[in-house]
Amino acid sequence: MQNFKSILCPIDFSGFSDTAVGFAAKLSSPESIIHLCHGIHPPLTIDPYGYQLIDSKLEDVKSNATQTMEEKVKEIKAKYPNCNFESHIDVQTDTSHGIIEAAEAVKADVIVMASHGRKGLKRLLMGSVAESVMRSATCPVLLVKAH
Repeated sequence: MQNFKSILCPIDFSGFSDTAVGFAAKLSSPESIIHLCHGIHPPLTIDPYGYQLIDSKLEDVKSNATQTMEEKVKEIKAKYPNCNFESHIDVQTDTSHGIIEAAEAVKADVIVMASHGRKGLKRLLMGSVAESVMRSATCPVLLVKAH
C-alpha cells in the first residue's frame, strides 16, 4: 500500500465528514499529516450598483468557524490519538476551488472527502463539489459515500 505523507480531508462539521476523517486515519501512517480543512464563504452584500461587497461580519464568521474547528479537532484527536492532524480554515467563494488550492498548498498525496450523494434536482441546483474536485485534482481523490 502507498505511504501517504500528506492527506487532505475537507470537513464541514457533519457526520458525513466524520466518516471521511475515519478513512483518512486508516490511510495514514505515523509519519503522515492529515490536514483538516474547512472553507468559509464571506458574507456578501450587493450595493445598488451591483457590486458584491464583503460584509463586515466576516470576522465573526471566521471566529465562529475557528472555535468550531478547535472543538472538532479535539474530538477527532481523542478518537484517533495515533494520527497527526493540522487544521486550516480558508475564506473562499467556491468550495471545490478552495479544496484544490488547499491540496496544492499542503502538497497532498491524496484527498479524502465525503460525498453527500445528492441526485436529481438537488444535484442540478447545488452542483457537486466532489465531482468538481475529482475533475480538477492533480492527486488521487477518495470519495466516501454518505449513508
